[in-house]
Amino acid sequence: MKNSNKFKSWCFFDFGLSSFPTLILTFFYASYYTNVIARSELVGSSNWAFTISIASLSTLILLLLMIVKERKNSLGSKFFNLFFYIFILSTFSLVFFGQDGNDIIPLILIYTGFIAFEILNLFYNISLNKVSKKKNIGYASNIGWAFGYLGGLISLFLVWISLSATAKNNYLIMDNINIFSFIGPLVAIWTLVFCYPHLKNFSKTRFHVSKVREVFETIFSSKDLNKFTLAYFFYNNAVICLFVFASIYAITILKFSEKEVIFLGIFINLSGLFGCLILGFLEDRVSSKINILGCLAFLFFFTIALLVNENKTTFWIIAILIGFFIGPIQASSRAYFSLHLSSKLQLSAFAFYSILGNACSILGPLLIGIFIRQTGSLKLALIVIPIFFFIGFFTLTFRKPNA
Repeated sequence: MKNSNKFKSWCFFDFGLSSFPTLILTFFYASYYTNVIARSELVGSSNWAFTISIASLSTLILLLLMIVKERKNSLGSKFFNLFFYIFILSTFSLVFFGQDGNDIIPLILIYTGFIAFEILNLFYNISLNKVSKKKNIGYASNIGWAFGYLGGLISLFLVWISLSATAKNNYLIMDNINIFSFIGPLVAIWTLVFCYPHLKNFSKTRFHVSKVREVFETIFSSKDLNKFTLAYFFYNNAVICLFVFASIYAITILKFSEKEVIFLGIFINLSGLFGCLILGFLEDRVSSKINILGCLAFLFFFTIALLVNENKTTFWIIAILIGFFIGPIQASSRAYFSLHLSSKLQLSAFAFYSILGNACSILGPLLIGIFIRQTGSLKLALIVIPIFFFIGFFTLTFRKPNA
């Protein structure tokens, strides 16, 4: 590693930031909002989905504006620090809104926090090549992703203990204050403690903002980056759809309870952690591309197996195996992309990379939603997921025949 202390703080940055998607977007706060804060579960679910979609679209537009602005410039710590403190403030402020309170302001705070989270993720991605040598970048990316899993799991465990301790009192503490109200402050403090050192280490670093023409010329003139970008668009749609619909599939098709879904999430994240550690160790020996192709092949077959299966036990096994490969494919993709870019292109190119990710967050679930309406079957609609993995694999391996 270029600098072991900077690499450690970089890993802990994701360790801290992962509490937001784990505690707020995926497990606890989303459920608390829809079931307690909102006027009804149906209205809450609708409002929540609408807020996340609009936040994804807003992030996409913000990042697009960042890279299309035709001027040579650079961004320093002040820009990322601004979004860091916006993130801390918005998540901490969730403590003030609970049952019988305003149900719109929490959504505004989630919307703001989501955008800030995405900008901080951009900062995390563009600093990868500054904390690792090129020869170790695949290993470094996977280790960082593993730390993210670990941070999410530990923060989730802390909330789980708190909920268990207050369950007999209907999750109430101190004068009828709901324990769920403290999830926002926990995320804010957790992020502040573990993310701040990395920001401080780069307080004097400026990141070059390249012209959009330079970024696209680099991507589309390179056969490797060209194929990878197209392949990434397809298989990342599959990854996003897995995250969005896995718990829905488990609950509606296999009748999982909410408790079983949480435990499933814990074991999938543990599997992803080990997947990043093991495949990260192999990556610098076999290359990021081979790692991605291997993950795509396994994910293709396992997602098909998941959809034809109707047994709960088998579902657990397959889901955990999918978790083993879902983390490494994302970490290896980041490493592959970073490896093929010069230092001055990192910020603008990763902004474009994030735009692709946010576009997938909108397009993938939308496509499955349309297929559900057309076929009347969740199972049939989810066949889109292995198809996306197959297209990604084919695109990454496709070679034009010699003339």
